[in-house]
Amino acid sequence: MKKVEFSKIYVDDDNAKTVDVTLNGDNYGKFKFGDEEFGTQKGVWILWPDDIDDAVTYSDDLQESEDTLQDELENADED
Repeated sequence: MKKVEFSKIYVDDDNAKTVDVTLNGDNYGKFKFGDEEFGTQKGVWILWPDDIDDAVTYSDDLQESEDTLQDELENADED
């Protein structure tokens, strides 16, 4: 089974609330809380995966966002 872990919230160098996401011990990406620096995605958690140059918008609730991502990653097909 895949192991998904989330760090505690911290403020990164861009002054954004951030949560690191790891998958099976490897860096997967970061959740960042959208604010005025992120354009129209204000007030929601945005996932920035390390392996693509795009973001995925999740919920305004961090726990709900983490639960959704964890379910998606644990149930994703293996390549």
